[in-house]
Amino acid sequence: MDADSEGVEGKFYAWTWSEIETAVGNESELVAEYFHCTHEGNWEHGLNILIQEIDQPLDEKMVEAKKKLFAYREKKIRPMLDDKILTGWNAMAIQGLVDCYKAFSERMFLELALSNISFIENNLVKKWENLSCL
Repeated sequence: MDADSEGVEGKFYAWTWSEIETAVGNESELVAEYFHCTHEGNWEHGLNILIQEIDQPLDEKMVEAKKKLFAYREKKIRPMLDDKILTGWNAMAIQGLVDCYKAFSERMFLELALSNISFIENNLVKKWENLSCL
């Protein structure tokens, strides 16, 4: 998924205070405390990112509130699919996986690296081979 929708970065994933209130109604203060949201926003441009602590328990009220938030978010315009292939990032991932394989001797790391190399070969290298140059 792309990071922005409607020309605003994070719009699909981030929340204004008004959106939180509309989505969960009377539970907005509880939701705000649970997810570290503020009226001014905990991120840029007055937006809130819902931040849940890893060890924070999820009680029944919060389960229901999360359902309401997700239902509200489904009405938002979704970001476009960003399907570009970033060769440099893939190369860094491959290098990291090979380093992990060397350090831990876990075959899984090598297999992931080889799988990523195959992905690049199948989705980037072969596409370039089919292009004709003027």
